[in-house]
Amino acid sequence: MKNFLEKRFPLIKDKNICLYYLYSAIYGLYPINAVVALYFIYKGLSFAQIGIIFTVFSLSSFLFEIPTGYFGDRYGRKKSILAGLWTLTAVAFTWTLATNYMHFSILAAIWMLGFAFMSGSFEAYIYDYLEEHKFLEKYDGVLAKSQMLFFYFGSFGAIIGTFLYATNHNLPYYLLGITFFASSIAVLFMDTDVIKNKKAGEDALHLLAGLKKIVSSRELIWITLFISFFFGYYHFFINSVNSPYILSLKVIDIKLLGTFMAIVGFVQGTMSSKFDLLRKKFSDTHLITILSLVQVLTLLVMGYYTGIVGLVGIFIYMQIEPFEQILLNSFSQKFISASIRATTLSSMKLVNAVVASATGYLVGILIDNVGINSSFIWVSTWIAFTLAILLLLKRRYSIKL
Repeated sequence: MKNFLEKRFPLIKDKNICLYYLYSAIYGLYPINAVVALYFIYKGLSFAQIGIIFTVFSLSSFLFEIPTGYFGDRYGRKKSILAGLWTLTAVAFTWTLATNYMHFSILAAIWMLGFAFMSGSFEAYIYDYLEEHKFLEKYDGVLAKSQMLFFYFGSFGAIIGTFLYATNHNLPYYLLGITFFASSIAVLFMDTDVIKNKKAGEDALHLLAGLKKIVSSRELIWITLFISFFFGYYHFFINSVNSPYILSLKVIDIKLLGTFMAIVGFVQGTMSSKFDLLRKKFSDTHLITILSLVQVLTLLVMGYYTGIVGLVGIFIYMQIEPFEQILLNSFSQKFISASIRATTLSSMKLVNAVVASATGYLVGILIDNVGINSSFIWVSTWIAFTLAILLLLKRRYSIKL
């Protein structure tokens, strides 16, 4: 058993990396994934109101990302992660008390404060830890396996969450609060990270250091824009449209929704576990082009077809999700100084939040006017146009990731 784990999980014998894997598994359970949209509808919200809440999520990220990234770089990434997990624990339990979109909007802002404390800090912690211990070549592998655990355990979480939702609509959120707290225990036992002082030639740490770093690098500008436009719509989709669309296909009912999400999560975990191999096999341009084609073509399939074909379309479409954090970190970390790592990653996610907030609001209005299926066609056209421009710019300025 020990040899099996050591072969499949890079550096699992290392205490910190082992605890990181444990954290990814517990946190990954996330039992609300399959019922987020259904819960909003149960509370009587329209898609436009859901879009407003999604906008609050994104704009709150806009407000909190940079200060919390600075906090992580200045006072320690571990402290920042724990603050985030404990905030999320409290909000998950309180979420069940909300009765209208205004209540949800207020809680959404606090929820994003918790996520912002974690955003960028864990990736920075792991990257610097591996660099300090001369294991940096294992970074893509560790990242891929942690994502694999996140999605594998998310498969179980989807089944558990829908079962609990069928029993009592609030139970998935109670369990979510428990998993947030339990994952914080794993982090609590990790080593306190070393707060690195600025070295000669490194960027000075200040509140806007991350944004300054991004605009000074063509590579970071391109990565930030690509992640923002590629995944901006997906954030809205996964929190509002996915479950209603699946149920509208009339292929599976709510009793099987959790099982379907579990299968999706299992395949997502398998896909993410192979990222380090894909990174070696394909160039960055080939990898990005393949993912872009998958997103655009599957959205078109979902727009034009229903029934089994539509179900297959959404199944394939959801396979892009695991690549967001992996691509962001694998593409960008090498261009960022250790002294401002969390701040810069948070700043990149801030731009993503701005794009996502505008996307969520506009698509929410679009769905209320043209319906879910037709919205997929409009969105696929916009994404294809935007990504084509980004790929042309990448080639024009010889950007290598």
